[in-house]
Amino acid sequence: MRATSNRPVARLIAAVLLTLTLLGGAAPLQAHPMPDTEITVGRNAQTLNLVIKLPMSELMLALPPHYPRDAKALIGSNQRDLRAYFAAHTRLLAHGGRTVPVTIGSIRLNREHDPDVGNYAELEVRATARIAGHVPLSLVYDGVLHRVANHRAIVRDRAGRLLGVIRFSLAAKAATPLPLPLARRP
Repeated sequence: MRATSNRPVARLIAAVLLTLTLLGGAAPLQAHPMPDTEITVGRNAQTLNLVIKLPMSELMLALPPHYPRDAKALIGSNQRDLRAYFAAHTRLLAHGGRTVPVTIGSIRLNREHDPDVGNYAELEVRATARIAGHVPLSLVYDGVLHRVANHRAIVRDRAGRLLGVIRFSLAAKAATPLPLPLARRP
């Protein structure tokens, strides 16, 4: 009896492996399908206001496993826990490294649309801090960034001007503080 050739099977296996390798190599290009966190900063001589907007899908990756995975359930029953999460991941530093307390206010769920990814759920968090006059401040924000390596926070003023981008340094295991511009004097 003559042995049958395994050449067609070997070619098929090679083609499958090549396809999987190529697909695997393309996966990182789609590793960040949702928009980044957006932080809007408003500042006057006495108050600094923050509006933090982030995709729920990215937040779910960063939250501890005991949090509900349904957006409406998360917002409805865990307001206190969410405030604690954002309070732990949002800081203001004054000159010399002194921490300025940030109060987390309202948290709500929005439905948004991005031309690249379509419809998605977005969390909007409002926060305030009482500040003493025209002191230099830096924003330290690492919500989601501490768990999703390619996520970033884009920071703008109320007029939409870019103030900077906050990224998480894996080497330092911390977000880099972003200096904020001083409020204009009257």
